[in-house]
Amino acid sequence: MKKITVHEDLKPLNQTFTGSFDEMFSFYEKEIAKEKMLIVNIKKQIERFFEKEEEVSKIFKLQNGK
Repeated sequence: MKKITVHEDLKPLNQTFTGSFDEMFSFYEKEIAKEKMLIVNIKKQIERFFEKEEEVSKIFKLQNGK
């Protein structure tokens, strides 16, 4: 066999079908962006927690003289 020739006609998908996919991908992109912001906010809160914990530990060190 040396050559294969295929003649196939594929019609474009219906607009309502492709529109649904566009909406779905847009929704998921927004959800992913929200989740990324949530992770950033959680990270910042954890960092603040440890900063406050360090400040409290310094107060106790000063009171105990150590």
